[in-house]
Amino acid sequence: MQRRTWRWAVAVVSVAAGAVVLAILLILLLPAPTSAPHPVPTPTPVITATPLYPPTATPTPGLGEVLVQVPSRSYPCADVSASVAIGEVAGLQYGDFDVVYDPAILEVTGVSDGRIGEVAVPAAGNWELAGAGDGGQGVLRFTVDLSSHEEGVDGWGYLCVIRLHVPCSAPDGASTTLDLSDGQLYDYNAEPIPMTWSGGLFTVRQTPTPTPTATPTPSPTPTS
Repeated sequence: MQRRTWRWAVAVVSVAAGAVVLAILLILLLPAPTSAPHPVPTPTPVITATPLYPPTATPTPGLGEVLVQVPSRSYPCADVSASVAIGEVAGLQYGDFDVVYDPAILEVTGVSDGRIGEVAVPAAGNWELAGAGDGGQGVLRFTVDLSSHEEGVDGWGYLCVIRLHVPCSAPDGASTTLDLSDGQLYDYNAEPIPMTWSGGLFTVRQTPTPTPTATPTPSPTPTS
């Protein structure tokens, strides 16, 4: 009886050992499973438009200078504005000046208050379209009235802001200067304040069609 039991035990051990050997062989011979790669998305190009007409720097008036700050260009049917800027001044109380322009290229739609330091320069009732000048030019006449300030106003800023409209019929490439003429400013002692007066140049440009440039987006690194 003991001999038979021993034989069964040897047989069981042999079968188990064979199973282990078979499993090891299967592991060695069969290819290792691989994970499916993650899909790599197609990069979407980023479109950046390059302006056809880059902006230009705005001039700043110096001491004793008055100048027109106007966009160098804009498009037909557009609204723009021009500031009559003034450099450092002392004791300003009153004065006047004309702005001369081509009404076929720019139309005046209104005038807003200016500001010197913390003091507003009132526009209401102090401006008028004086009719056509020489050669059919438009003339805007503005009066500086700071008479409520007994010792005048000190500082720098702008005398007024002119609201303008570009006619839809304005031809591409047409230009006009906004010239300052007949300008004179006085202090609270009625003494003239010497100033240099400079205009600005405006040009009509058709609405540009920017050329798009594609900026590639980096592809993500595939992971297993």
